[in-house]
Amino acid sequence: MLWQRKGSAFYGTGENDYISATNIMPNQAQFTMMAWVKSTNIAKDQIFLSNSSGTYMRIYGSRPFYSINTPTQRTYTAPVPYMLNDVWYHLCLTYDGITIRRYFDGVEQASYAQEGYAELHNRAFRMGRFSDGDPRSLEGNLCNVQFWSKALSLSEINTFKYQVFNPDTPDLIAQYPLYYDAKDVKGNDGIIYGTTWSTEAPYQ
Repeated sequence: MLWQRKGSAFYGTGENDYISATNIMPNQAQFTMMAWVKSTNIAKDQIFLSNSSGTYMRIYGSRPFYSINTPTQRTYTAPVPYMLNDVWYHLCLTYDGITIRRYFDGVEQASYAQEGYAELHNRAFRMGRFSDGDPRSLEGNLCNVQFWSKALSLSEINTFKYQVFNPDTPDLIAQYPLYYDAKDVKGNDGIIYGTTWSTEAPYQ
């Protein structure tokens, strides 16, 4: 594994700037998605990670909000901490086939019982918005987006959130450092739509 390159992040204006990563994820028995995010308009409803099938990360009511689909149900993890404008936060959602866990800045906030595989359907994962024509686009920054085919432990989350990995890392589905481009370390590069870049990163 390699240390994260510093000094860059995706910047969304809230006007449909986004990155689309196609067909990176079949359905998963276990799953983790996580990213660094900073909003410049925290009161706005904005979805910053989504595959348009009910699995997403969102800022709603100035709080983080998470959702994951399985064949039997959809679970919305209840928002707890309030977020502030222009502050970086690390958000993470894990699912081990039995329990969904939500993490906020490296601390577990809540867990929920759920069964079945995570329904991802090989759909495109969008970074910066939800779906075509949806106004809930990110107004702010996004960095070091990671997807895993296992439920990471708290220790792994707090270590991996600062790192960029080699392509042959076990259980890594995709990672987008967003270092002035939409490259995936596994080679499934994203397509950029209207995106600009910030010279700011969540850690130096």
